Amino acid sequence: MCVDEQLFPFKGRCGFKQYIPTKPRSKYGLKLFLLCCCQTSYRGNIQLYTGKPVGGKAEKNRGQRVVLDLVEHLGSSSGRNVTIDNFFTSLALGEALKKNISLIGTMRKNKPEIPSAFLPSKLREVFSSQFGYTSGFTLVSYVPKNGKAVILLSSMHPDA
Repeated sequence: MCVDEQLFPFKGRCGFKQYIPTKPRSKYGLKLFLLCCCQTSYRGNIQLYTGKPVGGKAEKNRGQRVVLDLVEHLGSSSGRNVTIDNFFTSLALGEALKKNISLIGTMRKNKPEIPSAFLPSKLREVFSSQFGYTSGFTLVSYVPKNGKAVILLSSMHPDA
């Protein structure tokens, strides 16, 4: 299964219409979070993003909440894997899913659970990888080019 977001083009009046300037086709629309099957491309679950709550404070850990809401219907013994991007991935989400669903996803470099040795550095050799292991999780940092690093978290490969 895969979780991602999609901007559904919409130009009408709506209180929760989003403007995302980086989208190539349509910059205005309704933001949807989707759970899809990677083999069949069928949507398993959809959640509409309706914006900030009325109180005005932004929600913390929205990515984690969205993924947990979307996979809730899969059941406690589904044994599936969820692939997500860096907006959703965190160690706390992996811990919450660990009981019944494995997780693979890239991580943003500003997450506090990433050790400093895994972050981008000009001192690391190109095409090198570093592996870190902790209680059922593997953290991988790969250097595709000088000064860059791609960080991946996996609960599917706890002893890789």
